[in-house]
Amino acid sequence: MFVFFCIHPHLYLHLCLHLRRGAVEWLGDWSDNSPCWTPALRSQVGLVAGDDGAFWISFTDMAAQFSRIYICHVPLPPSIKHTYTLTSAWTTGRDGGCTNFTTYGNNPQFALHVPKQANVSIYLVLADPKARRGANTTSAEVDFSSALHVCANKGRAIDSNCAQYPLICSSGKYGYRSRVIQAKLDPTPPDTPYTIIASTFDPGLHADFWLRIESDTPVTLQPMPLDHGFDGRVAFAGSFAGPTSGGCINYDTVCDNPYWRVRVLRPTTLRAVLTRREGAAAMGCMLVQCGGNAPTRRVKRVVGKSGYSSGNMGEMEVAVTPEDCADCPLTLFVSAFKAGDAAAWGLVLKWLEEGDVEVEAVAAGIQKV
Repeated sequence: MFVFFCIHPHLYLHLCLHLRRGAVEWLGDWSDNSPCWTPALRSQVGLVAGDDGAFWISFTDMAAQFSRIYICHVPLPPSIKHTYTLTSAWTTGRDGGCTNFTTYGNNPQFALHVPKQANVSIYLVLADPKARRGANTTSAEVDFSSALHVCANKGRAIDSNCAQYPLICSSGKYGYRSRVIQAKLDPTPPDTPYTIIASTFDPGLHADFWLRIESDTPVTLQPMPLDHGFDGRVAFAGSFAGPTSGGCINYDTVCDNPYWRVRVLRPTTLRAVLTRREGAAAMGCMLVQCGGNAPTRRVKRVVGKSGYSSGNMGEMEVAVTPEDCADCPLTLFVSAFKAGDAAAWGLVLKWLEEGDVEVEAVAAGIQKV
């Protein structure tokens, strides 16, 4: 059994300690629902009653209940002079699961700015010991293991599988215990910090956690909102099947696919995130110059593409300027790889600033969401 404890200044005169035992809580004096608590003391120490394995207990009762107490002091290495800790949580809407799921980008994300090259240790610690053991769920199929990924994403939030972005380092496989990354990080420009994303293996799981960084030089750690780095956004949904599934650009029927006209008004970065809603067809998206018309096998230029995948999500990110559509709008289309294959899809388009881009849905069956 491991017991973690702290002494709060407001309870010092009461000789009370805050323990985290994990499986069973103390039910006597100073426990969650004990009459010893006044409203003022509850507020001062932030007491929240719950079956979370943490509880308050008097020093006298602790000495009576526990025969041994182990105090482990883990000193920082001499080179580590700076520590930073953020409290966060996987909650509704921020519980996307691992990279197997299209909701991966909904996980909590953080901006890490490194002014000078730094040796860092990054820790992800679940607050609830039962969650760390994967034992706080009733379904054997639910996996509460977790992981950390650090990406160089130009200071922007991650949308899909982190494999779409330059991965700097990770904590490795998903696991139940605290996850740790130790790495030497190169400096980042002021406006392009590293992006850290913390995820559980399965989506929809809720838990509090701490993100802690130890560094030999000063760094800056901040929470990162969803869609951070992109102020312009529009979303669509639709499907292709039979005559509306023209296939990739290898097919003469590519013109039958859903498509949009895209006008670039200012230099910007355009990100397209394509997700699968139904079906198993390999699908992707492509941005081309073809006179602002439906796509054909012969296009003037391919500006960007996501590639075709049987996975649940694909992504394209490309720098575009008004010169790319000086003569006519660009054409963006989504398609299955093979003509006639069926799938239902969702498409989110993002760009850096409002007013950078105008998007016009042309083909029938495209719904704005």
